[in-house]
Amino acid sequence: MRKVTLFVVLLFALAAAEAQSVRFALLTDLHVVPGNANDSTLRLIVREINQDKFSYVFITGDLSNQGSDVELRNVKSILDGLTVPYYIISGNHETTWSESGCKTFTELWGKDHFAFTDDRFLYVGFPCGPYMKMGDGFVKYEDILWLKQQIAEKLKPGMKVISFAHYPLDESVSNFSMVTSVLKANRAAVAFCGHGHKLQLMNFSGIPGIMGRANASGDGKTFGYNEVEVGQDSLFFYEKLIGAERVRRVALSLASNNLSGIKSSEEQVKIDSLCHLTRFYQDDASVFNGVERADDLLVLANSLGQVKGIGVKDGKVAWTRQLEGSIYSHPTIYKGVVLLGTVNGLLYGLDAKSGKVLWQLKTDRIAVGTPTLEGKFAYVASSKEFLKVEVKNGHVAWRNALPRSYSQGAPLVVGDKVLFGTWDTNLYCLDKQTGQTKWSWNNGKKVDLLSPGNVQLFATDKTVFLVAPDRFMTALEANTGRQLWRNNEYKVRESMGASADGKAIYAKTMDGMLIAVEPSAEKFMLLWSVDTGIGYEHNPCPIVEHKGIIYLGSRKGEVVAVDAASHKLIWVEKVGMSSVNAFTIDEAGDLWLSLIEGSVFKLSAK
Repeated sequence: MRKVTLFVVLLFALAAAEAQSVRFALLTDLHVVPGNANDSTLRLIVREINQDKFSYVFITGDLSNQGSDVELRNVKSILDGLTVPYYIISGNHETTWSESGCKTFTELWGKDHFAFTDDRFLYVGFPCGPYMKMGDGFVKYEDILWLKQQIAEKLKPGMKVISFAHYPLDESVSNFSMVTSVLKANRAAVAFCGHGHKLQLMNFSGIPGIMGRANASGDGKTFGYNEVEVGQDSLFFYEKLIGAERVRRVALSLASNNLSGIKSSEEQVKIDSLCHLTRFYQDDASVFNGVERADDLLVLANSLGQVKGIGVKDGKVAWTRQLEGSIYSHPTIYKGVVLLGTVNGLLYGLDAKSGKVLWQLKTDRIAVGTPTLEGKFAYVASSKEFLKVEVKNGHVAWRNALPRSYSQGAPLVVGDKVLFGTWDTNLYCLDKQTGQTKWSWNNGKKVDLLSPGNVQLFATDKTVFLVAPDRFMTALEANTGRQLWRNNEYKVRESMGASADGKAIYAKTMDGMLIAVEPSAEKFMLLWSVDTGIGYEHNPCPIVEHKGIIYLGSRKGEVVAVDAASHKLIWVEKVGMSSVNAFTIDEAGDLWLSLIEGSVFKLSAK
């Protein structure tokens, strides 16, 4: 009788332990393109998951290759075949090159984060960018506030937090310490991620981290996903190849954290005294472009679709205007009218003094490019058309049904020509008066991600110069688009500018070097170079020269100053944790800069 009693007790104990365990699948880095190998293997993965017993499926980004609408709709149609609840966030391949300005993802899945609880855990997932341009991972400030809110509302006594992000929560994310500090203060059990494509155990400032394997292995020979079992005090992580038995790869104790801590970077950046650099304003959302001054106000636009007029003297918000859709467009101002676009495809003309909407204009798809002014007209691209608009009233002088994808850089107006690059692999030249296409050029690459989609152009009367993600500097004949020369001796990428006298073209290389090139139509001619010491670099922030000093902005929140006459490095100052967007020189001769984290600085040399 005693043996029977013990057996019954044991059965109840096992049943209780099983009831408290959670089993879920983790998918990451799917990179599905309709018809490719990842497409067919994801269908097999969904079939396997449906035939097994899982509580949830978590998907941590890079669902597609380019974040195109076609790719996203296709992968959703496959994932919707899952018979268990799935929770999903975007990866950098959805946010960096999104043809919809990241709108399609949220239209398909409703949101780009999730938070829910069961009896033991709060599960939270959030995106890490980068957003609509090349850069490091970055968690938007508004998403950090959302994370805090979810924890405050949902985390009950005795619960722990399991988090999901695409990027590892380390130096891969420029403001990782802001995220890990929130998680560590709120009983974080483990943080899952993707991005690296390789299954490995990690340490995120003392929080156990696990990177899941991608759909396809690095050599393309195996395809699979990840399984997780969470018991009362332990977690087991398995690699599961399609059609094979799962293999345990990681075992963690949830009773205590046995990983050594890693010191977090400081959240507040200290600024030295080598330059007169003042933090002017801190927004409560992310900012993805520069600021502009209108008399005694500084105009700023953020990721929540808000445009703000901020007093130059007191730094206080004088007015706020809420628009439809996130704003990546740089505000452009002409005679008291602020012109900018949104991801909803609307161009707005706002009164700079009050923020009142003077007019709005519907364009074809998204409007994320920076308008260029000449006289009373602005030249600006949307996803599917290029427009010449009268800034005062929004009257359209002409439209051209180009490009076939969006343009982010500012167009260049030279003589009777308007030039602009797009993410459809082409650089276009239009007639300024009629809008008719004069010529187009591409670099011979079929990969859209190597397009001149976010470039600053420089031109003389006869020659156009550009640098692009293909890592070449290129010179074209301005009247015909004929390629004169291309040079990739220095691996330049998107960041470009020109000297005040027009006698030098500046470009930043991917190893942090500033080069100056003679604007010659004959051949590539290096004038001088200087190593800035900032290392690996891919931030597309344009380069400016102001009062004899050349300024560069890095992906890590560094501002670099180089003497234009001596070509020597003057100083490097770290002012934040995210990419510098742009430098703006106002009519008073002051120089302003903004960072993705929503910081605005006023800068002038001592």
